[in-house]
Amino acid sequence: MYPHMSDGSISSSGPLTAKENFYEYMEVVNDAMLYFSGQSCVDAFTSAAESVSSLYEQGVGSAGYAQLDTDFATCEPMQSENDLTILLSDLMGNIQGTAQYNAQSSSTMTVSDICSIMLNTANGATPYDRFVYLTSKYREENGYTCEDVSWANTVAYLANTTNSADNTARPWTFQTCNEFGYYQTTDSTDQPFYSWKPLGLKFYQDLCFEAFDGWTQSPQIDWMNTVYGALDIAGNNIVFSSGSIDPWSALGVTKDIEVMATDTETPLFIVGTSHCQDLKAPKSTDPPALTDARKVIAQQVNIFLSDSNKKSSSDDDDDSGLSTGGMIGIATAVIIVVIGGIIVGVFFAWKRTVKQNESATPYANSIKSPLV
Repeated sequence: MYPHMSDGSISSSGPLTAKENFYEYMEVVNDAMLYFSGQSCVDAFTSAAESVSSLYEQGVGSAGYAQLDTDFATCEPMQSENDLTILLSDLMGNIQGTAQYNAQSSSTMTVSDICSIMLNTANGATPYDRFVYLTSKYREENGYTCEDVSWANTVAYLANTTNSADNTARPWTFQTCNEFGYYQTTDSTDQPFYSWKPLGLKFYQDLCFEAFDGWTQSPQIDWMNTVYGALDIAGNNIVFSSGSIDPWSALGVTKDIEVMATDTETPLFIVGTSHCQDLKAPKSTDPPALTDARKVIAQQVNIFLSDSNKKSSSDDDDDSGLSTGGMIGIATAVIIVVIGGIIVGVFFAWKRTVKQNESATPYANSIKSPLV
């Protein structure tokens, strides 16, 4: 990030380690449920997910598939197991997005909200019924009436090479296929969607294959971690902040990291905080840990600026051709905000929150661009 042009940086919610099977993502989603609503919320989602599994395990063309089509309002009936994976990715993506961006907008549900819905029998007799109801609330929140579960539409969208600001999902997906991995699988038993076996590595590998002309290479995670340092990154004047309920924190700064590779790198783990929330404007509802973290960040920025001013003044004294009031004078410190290497959801992050142009492809109507 051009260190010769800056005096410090804030790496907010940065996943420093590249990892192909990022199963820990869903473990942090699980932890977010526990943190806000306890084990009963996790149990409700687990039961609902298992009920979904029992229906799709009946096979393509079965009554189970038909019920899923009806209950989750698919735009057209699922025709294959690939279509099923898009539905499952969509449904789990709702929950992922809520955890990742918890309490950052007054117009979207929080983790506490979705747990409340899942635990309230007025929303359905069973956890499955309540999950169906919750999914309808997501559609209402995001402004569309059905779930586009077409694998063909998904592949067509990702394979489209037209240069368009509306399709930032393609370059991001290529980075995951080629470099980062970050595949948010359901492989861990320590999260409620473990029964959804179709969302394993093969799901992501198949999308890479279909979207990028038969791509079969695994992400170059060893190269990435060696070149960029992963958790051993050796930089200067960097604050590495992350939130305890941000799923990306699992690959960055966690509660177990107290020191970094150099003494001018500051790890900052913020309890009860979501993705990049420390960069948002303060609110009266912010948890105390977030308020305290912003103070730490401000203190570090002041140190960066103070050190820069001292160095600039010294440079001015040593250079007879320059004056304090000249063109160069005392350098203005540049604080670069590094928001996790533009890291946000891999596949779920295309979906939800932003209603796309109705004239776009059908799949684009249920997709949002990766956010920073």
